[in-house]
Amino acid sequence: MLRRVAVLFAALAGVALAPVAVAGASPADADVACDTNWGTGDRDLWGGAAEGALTGVRAGRHECFDRLVLDLGAADAAGFHVGYRDELGHIAKDQVLPLRGDGTLVVLVDVPGQGYQPVNPVEVVDVTGYRTFQQVRWAGSFEGQVKLGIGTPTELPFRVTSGDGKLVVDVAHS
Repeated sequence: MLRRVAVLFAALAGVALAPVAVAGASPADADVACDTNWGTGDRDLWGGAAEGALTGVRAGRHECFDRLVLDLGAADAAGFHVGYRDELGHIAKDQVLPLRGDGTLVVLVDVPGQGYQPVNPVEVVDVTGYRTFQQVRWAGSFEGQVKLGIGTPTELPFRVTSGDGKLVVDVAHS
C-alpha cells in the first residue's frame, strides 16, 4: 500500500513539474532585449598624426544593429568625427553626393586613404537586406583624411569604437 502511494505521489509530482506550453509562444518568437540607448549626437576623437592607412571597408549585421568597420592597417585612427548631417558632401570638392535614406551619418577619419579605392564608390559595401544601412558611399580622401556616408532610414542611435587598427560604427535598428 505504501509503495502504491509513493508511486502515485511521484507521478503527480512529475506532472506538476512538467513544462507547460503556452499557445502562440516560443523562444524563437521572443524579442531580443537590445541595449542600444547610444544617442544620436556627434562623436569625436582627435589626436596626433595618423600612422596607418585605410586598407578596407566592410559591413556586418547583428541582432540589434548594423556595423561598419574601417580597417586601418597596423595603426589606429589618430582621430575621427561621426555625426548626422543634412547631406553628404565630397571631402575635396564642392559637391553634394546623393545618399539613400532620410538619415545621413557622416564618417570622417583622420587617416590617409590615397591607396584605397573602392570598386564602386557609390556602393562601397553591399548592404542589401540590412535593416538599418541603406547605403554606404565613398565621399573621398584628401590631406590625410577619408570620408564616407551611411544612409539610414532616419537618425538612429549609434556608437563608435576605435582600436586594434579598426574604427567601428554600430547603428541601432531602432
